[in-house]
Amino acid sequence: MPTEEKPELKEDVSIYETPRVVDDINTCYFYHTIDLPEYGTIEGSWDLRKGVDEYLGNVNFKGKRVLEIGTANGFLCFEMEKRGAEVVAFDLSEDFEWDIVPFAQYNYRSIALERRKILKKLNNAFWFCHRLLKSNARVIYGDVYNIKNTIGLFDIVTFGSMLLHLRDPFRALERGLRFAKEKTVISELLRGRKSNFSGSDIKFLPDYRTIEPKDTWWDLPPAIITRMIGVLGFEDVKINYHAQKYEKKTNDLYTVVGNRTRKFQWELLIHFGLTGNAGKYQLNGWAAPEDGLTWSTGKSASLRIPVAELPQSRITLKADVMAFLCSAVPEQTVHILINGQKAGTWIMRPETRKMSLIIRESLLTDPDTMIITFMTPDAASPSEFGVNDDTRILGIAMHSITFTLSN
Repeated sequence: MPTEEKPELKEDVSIYETPRVVDDINTCYFYHTIDLPEYGTIEGSWDLRKGVDEYLGNVNFKGKRVLEIGTANGFLCFEMEKRGAEVVAFDLSEDFEWDIVPFAQYNYRSIALERRKILKKLNNAFWFCHRLLKSNARVIYGDVYNIKNTIGLFDIVTFGSMLLHLRDPFRALERGLRFAKEKTVISELLRGRKSNFSGSDIKFLPDYRTIEPKDTWWDLPPAIITRMIGVLGFEDVKINYHAQKYEKKTNDLYTVVGNRTRKFQWELLIHFGLTGNAGKYQLNGWAAPEDGLTWSTGKSASLRIPVAELPQSRITLKADVMAFLCSAVPEQTVHILINGQKAGTWIMRPETRKMSLIIRESLLTDPDTMIITFMTPDAASPSEFGVNDDTRILGIAMHSITFTLSN
């Protein structure tokens, strides 16, 4: 099945970390063994050097834009660069919390603080290697569950043996694979079930009796990863098995390479009224919610949509909406502004209820927020025309708004 690409996203260069100058190797922690100019071989817990191509699924990275989620000290990032990729490395910094197992039997907070110290040294190691290797890779620090859409799109998204360390691996995949146009490369530890590819039993590893492991949650067999990414539109899958060194001992791993087979789907639905979710998006100009709808009051009403919830591409807005109309007000004109720029006009009549608008990418000028303003110059009070005793200046009654990607 052919791969279908997501619409292009605008890249916000302000999200990248300013390169750090790290000169002291003693402030670093190396998770992966790496060879560096001036220093030679720096030992880490994992040594992937002889099996790096197998670990990366034997994928051709030449000319590809890659998002590496979980870069650690950057070994795989720099190896993909050597193979011709443009890499953006994403990871935690000391400002974020590791997914530590919150055993009731020990001081979880003290462990979390210790892990923050490790993260700082791990980040230092990345920048130490980045400088010595003259890397062009860029870095974003953040929470894998909340990667902003302003990061842009990538040909390939990789997860290097990190899903087992996450409380919610599927959510991490869902958030990360939104940005993959072509494929994903996912490597994980294999715990003795190479022959049982069809097995889909996921195991929860933390044991309260031993209070271990503290930072590993799951045994994830290949079939589980295959199902997860299949749900997310990567149904064409290849798996390879390989051996890598951890603390000088050989460990079995597997790598899943998933090719995108389904077009990226995205939708944001806002419901108005007493039971809706519109309240978190509303700014000025809205009345109290009613059963199934909310009226705009006055001559304008606005919504604030965080850009993190939007793919920065051309978007279709579809509204289930009606206007206040009477014999004295047979129609209402509604001008829609996006970030202060006119995007379109609706003419609301008794027969109109379903309205739509194409929001061009050029209107998404703010990297953080999209402000939608509905200008209602014909808004009027029902009491003014003897319709009823409602003194509010009513423009439109919004039932719902749906945002989808435009074709």
